[in-house]
Amino acid sequence: MNKIITKRISLFLMAVCLIAGCAFLNEVKASAADTSPTEPAAKEVSVTDINYDNLTMTVDMGGNSILYYSKDDSKWYEMEGSDMMVGTRAEGTKVMDISWVTATKDTTIYLKGDKNKRSIEVTIPGQNTALKVKFDKAGGTLEFENEETTVFQWRKSTDYNWKTAPIGESAKTDGIPIDMDWKEFKNALEDLRIKGGKIIVKTPGTNGTVKNGSLDVGVRPSKEVTVTISKRGNAPSTSLNIKKLTLNTTTKQEYSTDNGVTWKGCSKTMELKEVLPQVFAGTDGTVKIRTQATDKAGYSKTLTLVVKAQEGAPTGDMSGYVEESSKTPKFVIQFSKATKTTPYEYMVVKPGTSFDETKSWKAVTKDKVIKLSKTAAPDGSTIYYRKKGVAANKTKGTPATLPSAYATMTVTLPATSTTTPK
Repeated sequence: MNKIITKRISLFLMAVCLIAGCAFLNEVKASAADTSPTEPAAKEVSVTDINYDNLTMTVDMGGNSILYYSKDDSKWYEMEGSDMMVGTRAEGTKVMDISWVTATKDTTIYLKGDKNKRSIEVTIPGQNTALKVKFDKAGGTLEFENEETTVFQWRKSTDYNWKTAPIGESAKTDGIPIDMDWKEFKNALEDLRIKGGKIIVKTPGTNGTVKNGSLDVGVRPSKEVTVTISKRGNAPSTSLNIKKLTLNTTTKQEYSTDNGVTWKGCSKTMELKEVLPQVFAGTDGTVKIRTQATDKAGYSKTLTLVVKAQEGAPTGDMSGYVEESSKTPKFVIQFSKATKTTPYEYMVVKPGTSFDETKSWKAVTKDKVIKLSKTAAPDGSTIYYRKKGVAANKTKGTPATLPSAYATMTVTLPATSTTTPK
């Protein structure tokens, strides 16, 4: 009996020791748990920015250490390489290169972290590949088709600086900053048309950002279109006929006398007095002439003709008298100031004949005695004379010089050697 009681007491004591030991171990474990830090659960990754200029995407890691990406949510790849723009990116983010994503269509990629492996998907939009741009030769401007914005960007083919301008005269830009207005852009095209060239055109994109807690992926820039800007045709070879005082224009040309502000159609052979009447009143004049634009071609380069004011009639530059020693009376004239660089000219109009300024004049380039026979200059004839005009010299860049206004002298034969100036 005592043995049974002793055995029972021993079993009881052992049970108490086991219970006490377990309690001690539990207390030790609890104490250890209380002193170790609790690591917070990682969140799923999220996209905070898509930059279409740099072709990068900023990802908030949400406490994850490694970023994985996939094109099918099945086969995953670790994003390797140095974090782009480490010095400027926000803490806890990674900047991912997305230049490998095709630009011709929308592309969905999947992202997840190493701790929170719940994947997210982001669709990178494709660019507008339907954009068409052509150069209007007649209007000297661009024509757009399938554009998806009210502004566009352009650069010269040899330049890498994009400039933004509105499409057309409208000032509407949807809040997008511009570098030039439509008029300034057309002036830039006008400069290109001197030699011709190529420009690259696209419509701009809008970077992706988070709005109201959700990612707006924005708009990718359109495809780039190369546009040929044709140079203007050569300027017409119109010149001033200093004998007839006319311009050898054609009906396919136009002219301007206000420095290109307004243009008028030319007629075939125009009289100078109709185009620049002021040059006959002592004031210099300038006329611009170009070939008119057609449906297939723009107007040509411009020819600029500078016409100096006409000098007044010469006075005292010619003397005339009857040669008395001659058996047959002759009228003698002489230009004392005539030289090769300062030529004069004259015309004899016989009695009963009208004066026509466009008829042939005889040039005099030196001081010499000119004897006119009675047949060439009968009594009562009128001698018209003036300083000779000089044609423009393109090589030297000198403008045309008009013939001066004319003076007259009457031939009186044979009784007297006096003359009657008019």
